[in-house]
Amino acid sequence: MSWKHLGETFDIHGGGIDLVFPHHENEIAQSRCSFRTPIMANYWMHNGFLQVEGEKMSKSLGNFFTIRELLADWPGEVLRFNMLKTHYRQPIDWTLKGVAESFNTLESLTSDPTFTSSNEAAIAQPVLEALSDDLNTPKAIAELRRYGRLAFRRGRRVSVRLTRKKWSHCSMPATRPARAGTSRRPTASAMSLRRWASSSRTRRMAPQPGR
Repeated sequence: MSWKHLGETFDIHGGGIDLVFPHHENEIAQSRCSFRTPIMANYWMHNGFLQVEGEKMSKSLGNFFTIRELLADWPGEVLRFNMLKTHYRQPIDWTLKGVAESFNTLESLTSDPTFTSSNEAAIAQPVLEALSDDLNTPKAIAELRRYGRLAFRRGRRVSVRLTRKKWSHCSMPATRPARAGTSRRPTASAMSLRRWASSSRTRRMAPQPGR
C-alpha cells in the first residue's frame, strides 16, 4: 500500500522512537530488497514519547485525552504551540501548567504588536536557521521571544494575525466568560486533567513500600 501511494522511495518517514528497531529496520530491509533502491526514505523523523504530568499517557491510568477534548478548553494555536516548545525527538510532558504558560506566551507575543511590517526580514533568518536545524522549534520560538523583547525595548509595535477567528476573545479555560445560558465551570476534559494532575502529585509524594 505504501509503495502504491508514495512510490519506491519516501521523502519523509515518521513514527515513534520506539519503532526504530525492529519495525523500521525491517521495513527498510524489505523495501530496499524489493525495489533494489539504496535508501527507503530521504528523511526519518522519530518523535519522543508523550507523557501527562510526568507519567506515561494511557487509558488504564485514566490520563488519556484526545485533541478534540482539549480543543474544548484551549484554542488550537495554544495546543500546537505547547507541542512545538519541545523538540520533536524529545519526550513531551503535557501538563496543565505548561499549557497555561503556552497560552500566556502566545498572548504576550500576539496581543498588541508584531513580527510583521518592515522588520519581517530581520526575524525571518534566525527563525529559518533554527527550523533548518532538524526542525528545532524550541530555538525558533526563543528567537521570536528574543525579537519580541527587543521590539518592546525599542518601543516598536509588533503584531501577528492568527488564523483562528475568535482568538482575541479567548481566555484561560478556568476564567473563560460564560456564554448566555451556560455555567462558568470548566469542561469535563479540563476538570479531568486537573484531577489527574492533583492525584499524580499525591501519588508521587506518598511513601512507596520497598523503596
